[in-house]
Amino acid sequence: MSCSIKLPFVFSLAMLLLLPANAQQSASPTKNEPQSSGIILKTTSNLVVVDVVVTDSHHNPIHDLRPSDFTLEESNTTQ
Repeated sequence: MSCSIKLPFVFSLAMLLLLPANAQQSASPTKNEPQSSGIILKTTSNLVVVDVVVTDSHHNPIHDLRPSDFTLEESNTTQ
């Protein structure tokens, strides 16, 4: 074999050998492995601020309300 025939043969053989290894690495994650974007955000929140505007039947604002005058519910469950 001449050098010009060996080079494409060796290159093709190397690609065939590396292709299965590359396919295994780029396989999609399983159900238990979340897909990673490279960014990890961990947070905890104990306080959520909710702005409220209370009006009467004539659309006049009601002033001097206290937090005890309100209840916050989500899906009919007090939070």
